[in-house]
Amino acid sequence: MGADNYKDRFVPASLSNVTFDEKIYGVPVENTAIAVIFYNKAIFEEYGLEPPTTWEELLEVAQVLTDNGVTAFSLANKTKWTSSMYYMYLVDRIAGPGAFMNAANRTGGSFTDPAFVQAGEMIQQLVEMGAFNEGFNGLDYDTGQGRMLIYAEEAAMEIMGSWEIGNFISENPDFYENNLGVLAFPAVEGGEGDPSNVVGTVGDNYYHISSTCEHPDEAFELLTYLIDDESVALRITSGRIPPVAGVAEMIEEPILQQVVQLVENAESVQLWYDQYLPPELGEAHKDIMQALFGLEITPEEAAQMHEDAIAEYYGE
Repeated sequence: MGADNYKDRFVPASLSNVTFDEKIYGVPVENTAIAVIFYNKAIFEEYGLEPPTTWEELLEVAQVLTDNGVTAFSLANKTKWTSSMYYMYLVDRIAGPGAFMNAANRTGGSFTDPAFVQAGEMIQQLVEMGAFNEGFNGLDYDTGQGRMLIYAEEAAMEIMGSWEIGNFISENPDFYENNLGVLAFPAVEGGEGDPSNVVGTVGDNYYHISSTCEHPDEAFELLTYLIDDESVALRITSGRIPPVAGVAEMIEEPILQQVVQLVENAESVQLWYDQYLPPELGEAHKDIMQALFGLEITPEEAAQMHEDAIAEYYGE
């Protein structure tokens, strides 16, 4: 990565997850992906709605939609990670990125801190007001069940990673070109988190070469082809945002430009909880999210279950 300054090809933030002791252990290739709110501009226009910038405004929008028989948020949560995006953003907006980092790294924080409980309360407020489609915990995102509600105009919004753009382009180009809008997650009134903060990853997937590889130079050359200029252009065409320097100047499509601007303006990029945490704790987090959204546990119980899981993992 140091030869001929190859590392300078990439956005600096994309290398942070694979840099240890100033040595780089992976090549970021696939995508820049952050969670955003996708919304149907035609539905918003029909009901005279403005894109919300605060949580209270979002609740007002959700109420108008539900009052008119439109599901506010499409959610397919059988795989559990889809619901986590709401929780991660709310914790960040309420208390800033330090709340999760301190709790996860055991540096003076706890998953029972008020921000985690409040985030759970706000989520269950949405559930109880009917802001989500019925049966969401049984619907499978991986088979497109969440997007189908958007296409059918049964749901007005979806919080999902920006990789969803590629699905919209390939599955329903008419909706993509005419009705799709993108919003940042709104600010929480009185919250300490910067509203520019995003949840996601700059790099998405990383490629590595085993120390037992017999031909490491040739293997590294192969990896460079995956993110060369031709590959970058093709990725952009398919709705991806390659983690390379200067990508903003290469993108002409307005929605992709919006996502790039959100990343460039972000004060903080919070890596997905289930990827940041050790695998066992990531699975526990997802299980807790599904139960929280299903109203099977209280926000206080969800917070305590997170804390108990991490305390047991580290033998505290």
